[in-house]
Amino acid sequence: MKVGAKAPEGGQFFARWSYEPVKHAADDDGLFQEPGAGEIIDGYRKIDNITDHALAEYRKAFGTKVSKDDIFHYVYGVLHSSEYRTRFEADLKKMLPRIPLAPSTEAFDAFVAAGKRLMDLHINYENVAPYPLDEVVQAPRA
Repeated sequence: MKVGAKAPEGGQFFARWSYEPVKHAADDDGLFQEPGAGEIIDGYRKIDNITDHALAEYRKAFGTKVSKDDIFHYVYGVLHSSEYRTRFEADLKKMLPRIPLAPSTEAFDAFVAAGKRLMDLHINYENVAPYPLDEVVQAPRA
């Protein structure tokens, strides 16, 4: 599926990687393959959904240590920010999200860290210790 593809339930998702089938055996020899087009895995080419242009822009804004995974975690954090979702609620109902650049490197790093933690919770939710709750049961009033 492509970036921003519709999920079967009608929602949208933004995958870190896309995979496209390799059509011919010659497609995997690299002769006509674009530079950085991605490795071949079980007959599918792995395509990075974060462009080199985006990486260059984020590095220009936040330093040369920024990686494509940092950008993905940043976007994940921003998209789950209650402030972002409230501020752009009307726009998010009718168009793809626009991701603003953080106002500082510190803010960028905070969103990267939050996005990484949140993604880990979303992916590994079954491994998280349950929150301790006390169930209070009251007898029904007569």
